[in-house]
Amino acid sequence: MMMRVVFMIITALVAVPSATCAQDAEMRSLSGDQIRELLVDSTVSGAHTRSGANFSEYYSPSGQILGESGAGPVADGCWAIRGPEMCYSYGAGAERRTACWLVTSNGRDVIFTTRDDRVDWIGVVEKGNPRGHSAPRPWTCGGTPARFDVAPGRLDIFSPRKAVE
Repeated sequence: MMMRVVFMIITALVAVPSATCAQDAEMRSLSGDQIRELLVDSTVSGAHTRSGANFSEYYSPSGQILGESGAGPVADGCWAIRGPEMCYSYGAGAERRTACWLVTSNGRDVIFTTRDDRVDWIGVVEKGNPRGHSAPRPWTCGGTPARFDVAPGRLDIFSPRKAVE
């Protein structure tokens, strides 16, 4: 099983050819602005490091997350950038949960880690939506993707705050 997970991770990291030599560049921690530049209007495909679950998600400029996760098509997925963290919110209503990760990248490969340096997700960035991810049904992200009730510096699961209209 562990060999299968390692194989999937390696495959995810080499599956997308790069137009530059980004894979040779040094991995570095990203600021909020650098996360926005790299991930918004981009697709990240990769795997969860412990479970081996594959994912491929497009981060729409609207704040929606479109794509597939280990649990199937993403529905009610939203993203937000909070300081140096990329936050993801999945589920509807009382079921909605949000978690945030620090982002490290070389411009092509990306690693999502917790504040205690646990690597949770790894992937490869592709600009745009080359895999044609779409929404299984319509949803919104509360008007603005930045309105999550995520306590600064905490990386546990939270419930989002309702947007004030």
